[in-house]
Amino acid sequence: GHVFAGEGYPTPTDQRYCINSISLRLEPKES
Repeated sequence: GHVFAGEGYPTPTDQRYCINSISLRLEPKES
């Protein structure tokens, strides 16, 4: 499940995937 892939980012790299994964996990919990 990688939503940011179509948001407007270029080909998602390992680094971006890790950052996005952490963000998605922190966002819902913080909200």
